[in-house]
Amino acid sequence: MRIIPQILISLIQFIRNPLFGPAVCFFKPSCTVFACEQLQKESLAKALLAIGKRLIACNPFTK
Repeated sequence: MRIIPQILISLIQFIRNPLFGPAVCFFKPSCTVFACEQLQKESLAKALLAIGKRLIACNPFTK
């Protein structure tokens, strides 16, 4: 079940990087790297919750 989110994340990285260049992220590691790490460490539900929180915090209005 975890393979589908990991494939989607890899696809996003593959498409996004050539189009927009390297990301200027507020967070280290980037959101896609963080998502992959969470999917490997946590259960699917916990990982999706952590990824969702990270994506909500990742916006131009974040301090």
